Amino acid sequence: MEFLKYMSFSINVLFMVATGVIAAVMGYFFIISVFGWRRRKEKQGAMSPAKNYAVIIAAHNEQTVIRSTINSVKAMDYPKDKFEVFVIADNCSDDTAAIARECGAVVFERRDNINKGKGKALSWIFDVILKAETEYDAVCILDADNLVSKDFLSKIDKKMREGYQVVQGYRDMKNPWESWITSSYSITYWLANRLCQLPRQYLNINCTLTGSGYAINLETIRCLGWKVETLTEDVEFYFQLCLSDVKIGWAHDAVIYDEQPITLSQSWKQRTRWMQGHFSCVFLYGRRAVSKLFRERSLQAFDAVVMMFYPFFYVIGSLLMLLQLTKSFLVQIDDPNIRSMVLFLSISVTTFIMQNLYSVWVLLNEKKADKNLFMGLALLPFFNFTWVPIMIQGYFSRKNKEWAHIAHNSSALKSA
Repeated sequence: MEFLKYMSFSINVLFMVATGVIAAVMGYFFIISVFGWRRRKEKQGAMSPAKNYAVIIAAHNEQTVIRSTINSVKAMDYPKDKFEVFVIADNCSDDTAAIARECGAVVFERRDNINKGKGKALSWIFDVILKAETEYDAVCILDADNLVSKDFLSKIDKKMREGYQVVQGYRDMKNPWESWITSSYSITYWLANRLCQLPRQYLNINCTLTGSGYAINLETIRCLGWKVETLTEDVEFYFQLCLSDVKIGWAHDAVIYDEQPITLSQSWKQRTRWMQGHFSCVFLYGRRAVSKLFRERSLQAFDAVVMMFYPFFYVIGSLLMLLQLTKSFLVQIDDPNIRSMVLFLSISVTTFIMQNLYSVWVLLNEKKADKNLFMGLALLPFFNFTWVPIMIQGYFSRKNKEWAHIAHNSSALKSA
């Protein structure tokens, strides 16, 4: 009997500690988001001359979308003599390379069935560009399904000329109304852009890299190299930059449009790959990130650690919420554990309400509100909860380095 009491006490202590940590993390994200409520005016000042860019498009069997992507890039208002379009036709078995050449891109065909994936392809093309006769100041990374706003590179360049070595653009969606999945994806990204990325810019914290639509100063690649080993080269490079004290800027008006998976099964496959890569990064860089936090005690170091370990907080918090919801149907009103249960459920309900209010606020404030997004908004809590099994699956399959291709079919912005 004493042993059971001791076990019950220990579990309650662990539960309270976990509740406190998760509440602190949620509180931190809320405080960060407050700084994104109001957009500040961009500072105007003397700028250095415009930089020369190598715009790199990584493509694997993308004949359906590559033409529109290249045409979109070539239509930018940036000086034509200041950028060149490169396409890596990576292990392609279709007409991607031929179409890209037709459109005026410089095409490199890569055949390597051992070192597969976007990260390895970028490493290969960076070596080519660093040795090229033409001198480029920076590279801009795009995916083969991306479209860009006319002033995309101009806005990126403005941030680069403010002194940032790496700049991430605003990731928008090509097909937000195509299904409830694409709507939920879109709302998630719009929330992140306004309430996670933008406020980090204001607080002088590194924003995260989101796969494409970002530029890197070539001097940074020369100094750090491009040594990525995971399925998520963007996440891995982000952590490398944070550990090396390289600042990442955020260009809120530099818009790229990205195609999202239409079905839950496609989305599950994509997000599992993201989590496999993320957890690989935790094991590669986690110890160094925590050590840096204790050594420097800076907001940037703290933020990097929170972002690194966030999936653990998310899974534990969600499972604790389910546990407490289950217990709430069984507990007696005089149960001594009722206070801790009420506390955690209060935190969970508050988080749920805040997320939904924030979603509506961002849709209105970013001028994204549309009746066709209703299903995505209504099912957003379910979409968010699917991250729990996806994160668990990603953790246990993190050693699987097999890159899975997701087909892209949307060559233009989809209308509602």
